[in-house]
Amino acid sequence: PLCSTKTMLCRTPCCWTILAVLLITLLPVLPASARVLTDSTLGLSEVAWGKEVDHDYLGSPALLVLGPEQTNGAGTVLLASLEHFSSGPAPACFNGTKPPPGNLTRQDMDRLYTQQQSFLLSSDIDQQGPATSTSSMHYTFVYESVDNGTTWRLIGQVPQMHFMTLFLHTDGNVYGLGTGAGLTVARSPDRGRSWTTSVVLPGSFSGGSNPVLYANGHVHRAVHVRTMPHAPFSVGFGSVMTSAPISSNLSDPASWNATAPLVFDPAWVTEPWQQHPWVAPGYLEGNPVLGADNKTVYNVLRVNSLPYANVACVLRLSADGLRQEFVKLTDFPGGMSKFDVKFDDKTGTFVALSSFVSVDYCPNSRNTLVLIASRDLMTWTKPLTILLQDDTGLSSYDSLRYTGFHYVSFDFANSDGSDIAYLVRTAYRGAVSYHNSNRITYKKLPDWRRYLPQAWQN
Repeated sequence: PLCSTKTMLCRTPCCWTILAVLLITLLPVLPASARVLTDSTLGLSEVAWGKEVDHDYLGSPALLVLGPEQTNGAGTVLLASLEHFSSGPAPACFNGTKPPPGNLTRQDMDRLYTQQQSFLLSSDIDQQGPATSTSSMHYTFVYESVDNGTTWRLIGQVPQMHFMTLFLHTDGNVYGLGTGAGLTVARSPDRGRSWTTSVVLPGSFSGGSNPVLYANGHVHRAVHVRTMPHAPFSVGFGSVMTSAPISSNLSDPASWNATAPLVFDPAWVTEPWQQHPWVAPGYLEGNPVLGADNKTVYNVLRVNSLPYANVACVLRLSADGLRQEFVKLTDFPGGMSKFDVKFDDKTGTFVALSSFVSVDYCPNSRNTLVLIASRDLMTWTKPLTILLQDDTGLSSYDSLRYTGFHYVSFDFANSDGSDIAYLVRTAYRGAVSYHNSNRITYKKLPDWRRYLPQAWQN
């Protein structure tokens, strides 16, 4: 196609050739609303795109659905936040090494897993906090859609903010809660257009754009800290639960408290995950969730369980909110990468969207997004339906290397929560690796409760 395009331009008049070259050159920088991807069968709307050749990658998506009752009758408004990063793992499951099909031994896989973990430690910048002050990583960008996610436009940016999640507070303002120079609160009185920020807890916090939880009169947000700065990625990560009274001024540092970091203990690992030693055991990116008793706050975390996959960890917050304690490790489809958990009041069901790992030789893979559910947070279903799966035509191995549907953020839509709207960090059709996402995309799952077991639907 490049040759035929060049030939066509050479045969056209000079002015048309110059115009075409200018359009092709300027097209990536011309302002335009994001739109439905037309070169895809997945029904995705593109919120933002990063230019792959410039190492401009997109991450930390967060979604907030505002219904007509929350927009003063202006209809449903969707807000999406995201950030840019500039580094990540090599474009392969095994640190760039592509062996001939069928020639991998168990020893080869163990060695390559270890290589990948070493690479993650040195280059997974989006897990290690903000970059320099001149980097776009210190900004979170906010987009808006007023047509149910078909098109999006950039409306604001939040300085000095990383891993931000969006929520509507009881005072009617939209808030962002993330990290920067510490735990940082951002407040917007105009639905994302302008922001004021306050550092409310000092510390080197990190964590994906995981949701906030309103429970027991408090706003909760899970983060983590590095307690062992030179250890491999995830080793020594300490889980921290932060909280503030709902009725307090969320921008006031005096309102906030945090538990002491709880570090993953390898002694927690039991059967069936003991046949092979874990490469770099640890956890991160927790989801605060109110338990079925309507009073206990739990934290469900992603677990770095190499060489295994699909494992999550459940922690429990003490009644006084001062500490977390270990509950259990559990089978959790998609537990190897960041996932999103919420509770559905209508069915009494915990719901999660996650990046399910279906091949044991590549536990870091993220090319399949699924819906799973639980009645008690401790036992989770197998995938109830596949939400996104690679349609590019890549070989199965290259799909694992170059396609990723991950770091999902979702919200219930409609007045009865019958649909799930979700935002996805997306490495797809042009990405340099499954990790280094070139797009943030949006989609809706209609009538999601039909996928639950029949006994749970009532």
